Amino acid sequence: MEIDPSSEVKYRVKLSNKYLKRAKKFLTTGDWKESAEASPLSAENAAKAIIAIKRIPSWDTRLLP
Repeated sequence: MEIDPSSEVKYRVKLSNKYLKRAKKFLTTGDWKESAEASPLSAENAAKAIIAIKRIPSWDTRLLP
């Protein structure tokens, strides 16, 4: 059975970009706390997108056979 992770990858990339834009916005306004909270979420979702390309994500049971 072939698993197509493209929807998971697209979702994670979209989330990563959303959090990155949010972190940049807060950084420019001087809201360091909010920027520091959004930055790791961007990195986490980017990493999850990369993982999903190569293997079935353990956090997404919808993709399991």
